[in-house]
Amino acid sequence: MKMNSKYGRTLLSLAVAAFLCCGFAGMKTAKAADDPANEWKVWQKKYNEQMASKQPGKKDMWLHKKLVEKSIIIDDAKLPNTKKRGKVKESCLTCHDGIEQISAFHPIDTFGCTICHGSDNPDSLIKEKAHENMIAGRSMKGLRNPSNLRIVQKSCGLGGCHYGHKQGDMNHVYRVRRTVMGLQSGISGALRYQYCGQESKFSKYSGVGMDDTDYVPKHRGGVAKMDTLPVFSAKDLPTDDDGNVLTTDDMGNPLTIGKEIADSQWRKSCARCHFWNEGKQAPADYRAQGCAACHVLYDNDGYYKGSDPTIPKDERGHGKVHQVTTAVPAEQCIHCHNRGGRTGVSYEGRVESDFYGTPFMAGKHSSEKYHGKYYNTPMMDIHYEKGMECIDCHTQFDTMGDGNLYSKKHEQAEVRCQDCHGTYKQGIVTTKVTDPKDRVIRLGMVSPNYENNVGDEMVVTGRGNKYTNAKIIDGEPILISKFDGREHVMPIITNKKGVHSIPQHQERMECWACHARHTSQCYGCHDNYDQTRKGKDKLSFQKSAGKWPEFRTYVRYDTPLLGLSAKGLVTTYVPGCQVFFNAVNKKGEILGDFDNFVFQSSEGYSSVATNPVFTHTVRTEVRSCEDCHLSTKALGLGTGQLTIDPDPTGKKDSMKYTYEMDRSGLSAAFPLDVMITPQGNQISSTSHVGARPFNQAEVNRILKVGNCLPCHDGYNDPIYQDIYKAYKDFPTKCKKDAFLKKATAAAK
Repeated sequence: MKMNSKYGRTLLSLAVAAFLCCGFAGMKTAKAADDPANEWKVWQKKYNEQMASKQPGKKDMWLHKKLVEKSIIIDDAKLPNTKKRGKVKESCLTCHDGIEQISAFHPIDTFGCTICHGSDNPDSLIKEKAHENMIAGRSMKGLRNPSNLRIVQKSCGLGGCHYGHKQGDMNHVYRVRRTVMGLQSGISGALRYQYCGQESKFSKYSGVGMDDTDYVPKHRGGVAKMDTLPVFSAKDLPTDDDGNVLTTDDMGNPLTIGKEIADSQWRKSCARCHFWNEGKQAPADYRAQGCAACHVLYDNDGYYKGSDPTIPKDERGHGKVHQVTTAVPAEQCIHCHNRGGRTGVSYEGRVESDFYGTPFMAGKHSSEKYHGKYYNTPMMDIHYEKGMECIDCHTQFDTMGDGNLYSKKHEQAEVRCQDCHGTYKQGIVTTKVTDPKDRVIRLGMVSPNYENNVGDEMVVTGRGNKYTNAKIIDGEPILISKFDGREHVMPIITNKKGVHSIPQHQERMECWACHARHTSQCYGCHDNYDQTRKGKDKLSFQKSAGKWPEFRTYVRYDTPLLGLSAKGLVTTYVPGCQVFFNAVNKKGEILGDFDNFVFQSSEGYSSVATNPVFTHTVRTEVRSCEDCHLSTKALGLGTGQLTIDPDPTGKKDSMKYTYEMDRSGLSAAFPLDVMITPQGNQISSTSHVGARPFNQAEVNRILKVGNCLPCHDGYNDPIYQDIYKAYKDFPTKCKKDAFLKKATAAAK
C-alpha cells in the first residue's frame, strides 16, 4: 500500500515522540529507582500497572494515575495504644499501595501500620529511614512478622491488645508462649526418654524456658516451670553478630550444655514445628512463626497472591495475603501436622507412599511432592468428609493453651467425642449464656461465620468450658463451622442400642478405638547424626557441625494397634518414634556402636517405641469385632500366627512372625509392629506417663471373646450385655457342635 508522504511524516513524528516519551519515562523510572527519595514512585507506578492488567476496562485510568504521597492520620482517640508510638501520621501506603487491610477488626485508620510493625519515622518516604527501628526478632523472617514470639510483647502483646486483661482467655500472648505447640515440651521429653537422656517420661525442658506463676493444674499434668532445652555441646552455643558466645536464650533464660544427643536432634530437626520459628520453607510446609503461624494463611506454593507491589510475586515463603483470620482451614494446620502421628494428613485422607510418585494425577505419574513426600488419598475422616475443619472441633484452649504449662499435648487438649455425641448412658452437657460479657459472645463477634447471644444454650466441654460453635438450635444439637458457617447436626448416641450399649465398651474404651479403622503407620526411624555436614539450630537460627537426615524402614496403611492410654482406656497406638541411631564423625566414619543402634529406656524397654495417638481417621464404618478380638497385630503381639497352648494362662503361647527381623539387617530383636511378647511382657517403650500395652491377663480376656464371634457376631447379641454370665452358661446353653464347626471354618 502506498502511503501519503505527508501522512507518513505525521505518523513518523508521532512514533518518534512516543519513543522519546517512553524513553524519558524509562529514564525517569530508572532515576527514581536510584534515588532513595523517589523510590516510592517506582512502587506506586508498579501497583498502577498491576491494577491496569487486572482491570482492562480501566487500563488508561490506572496508567495515567498521578503518583502522590499517601498518608493517614491515626485516630488515636479510638486506640490509646497508638500514643505509645508517639506518631500519628504514617506514609507507609505510599509504597505499600494496595496492601490488604490486616483485618476488619484492625482498621487501618484506627490502627495504622506502626502499632504492630513499629518505626521511628513512619512519615518518611525514604525506605531506610521509614523502616528504622521496626520491630524485629533474631530471625530474618522476624523482620516482617511482629507476631514473632520473641518480640510479640511490643506488638500484639501490648497492654490492652492481646495482653493485660482481667479475663484470662483474652491474654493470648501469655497463653501462646506457654502452649505445647509453642514449646514442644512433649517431644523434647519423649526424645530424651527414648535416647536414655533422662529416666522420667515427664518433660523437664521446652524450646524456651517458661514458668507458670499462678494456678498449676497438677491433676491434669500441669507443671510450674520448664527450663530451656540445653545444647548438645559447647560448639552448638549461639553467638552474637560480633562472634561472642551467648549464654542466654532470647528470653533471658540460661543456656546450658547438656551433652545429650537427643537435645541436638530436637533443636536441629524436631523444633522446626514449634511456634518460635517459621518452620520448614518447602512446598506445603510454608508458614510464619508466632501468632501468624496459624492466623496468616499460606498457600502450599508459598507465593504472595495480594496486591502490595513491594512483595515479590515470584518469591516463595510469603503469606497468601496480608491478612489475619480466625477462619483457619485444615490445610493451614497441616503445614505442621504432617509428621509423627500424621494426624493432619490422615484427617484429610492422605497417606504417603514409599519414596515414589503415584499414578493418580491426570493420568500421569505425579511429580508433585507435599511435605517432601508423595501421597495417595484412600479415605478421609468422616468429619472432614462432612465439611468440618480442624478448628470446628478444637477449641482455642486446645491450640493456644489455657495459660498453663503441660508436659504432653493430650494434657492440654480439652475436646472429647462425648462432648458433642454423648455416651450411651449420658447425653451431652449444655449451659445457657447469661452474661453479656461471656467469652462466647465476644468470640462470636470477631468470627465471620457465627454469633452467640444471651440465652443461647451452649454445649460444654469436659472441663466445663462452653464451646463457641456448638449449641442447641430449635431443639437440635448443632455445630456451626467456624470456617464457613455451615450447620451440622450432631448425632447423639445416648440410649441407642448396638455397640455403644456393651458395658465393657462403655467403661474401658476410647471412642476411636473402634471408629479409627485405619491410619498411616511409619515404621523404623533411622536418625543419623552426621558431623560431616552442618545443621541449623531451629532456636538460635545458627549452624554448627551435626546435621540430622532421617530415613524410614517402611510405611503401612492399616488398622492401628491398641493399648491403654494414660487414663487407662483402650486407645489406638502408632509407631513413634522408633529410633535406630546412627552417628558419623567428621571423617565420615561410624562412631563406635552407633550403626542402627537401639537404645534401652530406663525401664529396660526398646527405643523402638509405639505410642498412643488419636489418629484423626474416624469413620462410621467401624472396625469389625474380629479386628480386635482375633487380631494379633491389634493386641500388640505383631503380625503373624499365634499358637495358643492348652495352658489357659497363656504362658506357653507362641508367635510365628510374618516379618523376620534377623533377615532385615536391623538390630531390633523383634518385628517393628510388636509391643509385647506372647506372654504379655512389654518390649516396646512408650513415652506417655501411665500408658502401656496390654498385659497377659488383658490379652487373654480380649481373645476369649473371640471364641464367641463365629456364632454371636452382632453388637445387639444379648450375650454381650453380660459376657461373664454368658461364659458361665457356655457348657449348658451353647451349641457346641455348631460352634466348633463355625470356629474351624473361621480359622481356615
